[in-house]
Amino acid sequence: PKSLKPRILATDGTDLTNWIFGAAQDFNCPVVGLLALLIAESGLNTKAERWSRRAQEAQQWIPAAKREGVGSQAWWQLQRIIDTEWPDISFGLGQRIVLYHYYGNREPTVANCLAVRQAVFDYPDEDIRRAAEKYAWCLRTASAGGELLAGDDWLLEAMYIYNWGHSPVQEERQTLAF
Repeated sequence: PKSLKPRILATDGTDLTNWIFGAAQDFNCPVVGLLALLIAESGLNTKAERWSRRAQEAQQWIPAAKREGVGSQAWWQLQRIIDTEWPDISFGLGQRIVLYHYYGNREPTVANCLAVRQAVFDYPDEDIRRAAEKYAWCLRTASAGGELLAGDDWLLEAMYIYNWGHSPVQEERQTLAF
């Protein structure tokens, strides 16, 4: 019998279907909410990376830093970007910032940022599971009460919480673009 699950493909063609459905089931969150979150965070790009405003500059130095090692100019340039943009640096499908990432040591160093980057690029299935786990917590937080930014849309409210770490207060809400 044919599966009733629609195929969900990443931008590089990786089949994410079983990982997304499995993680949603394991953490008791709706597939549609988890999928929407992953699309919003990364556009379903398993190699998504955000170095804040300096993404292109950082990406230019990464190959050289990996090739040349700690003493290289590239390593120093990446550290300068991290010092400027920290903590707004994130990778992978779930785009959890390195400061609060499940992998690594949460320090603003080149070695840590590149380790987190490599881990989520190498294991997109784990990145999806961790995003689902956090999203499920966000859903529970959203349903616990209080004024919702998203009206009565718990799924969307949970996405706000995923990004902010809490339900945005009035001052923060004014900075959100709709």
